[in-house]
Amino acid sequence: MPKISYFVYCSQAVNMKENGDEEYLVIQGPFASISLKYLPGMFSFSVAFSILNLKEDKQQERDIRLVFRDEKGDKLLDTDTITLPELQACDDVPAEHRGINLCMDYRNVLFSHAGVYYTDVYVASEKLGSYPIYVNKKTGEDNV
Repeated sequence: MPKISYFVYCSQAVNMKENGDEEYLVIQGPFASISLKYLPGMFSFSVAFSILNLKEDKQQERDIRLVFRDEKGDKLLDTDTITLPELQACDDVPAEHRGINLCMDYRNVLFSHAGVYYTDVYVASEKLGSYPIYVNKKTGEDNV
């Protein structure tokens, strides 16, 4: 069964490639929480995660979906089904440790209130996990 190896909220996550080498994922500015100047307000950020134990020969395990929601279940973002490219076979690593690194931008997400928000990750319509991030409004002199 597929599983999530890591899940990170961050300011930016990009796939890089140098001089024809293999691609690698660069995660910039990881977040433990998000503090907004204005609430309600819009905010753009990225997520990065890894899915392990995908079977190369199972088409349905290449179908993923991300849903970003608040604690009440109201959806702020839903990717619908995204089909990943065919995975390359790799005999050097056992199947349960083999996987793919993914990143996605969440652009201009409208946060209506402070609280805990979640990204639910699905593979083949099965929920693999739910990853929380706390969102609040900045306080202080600069934020009136």
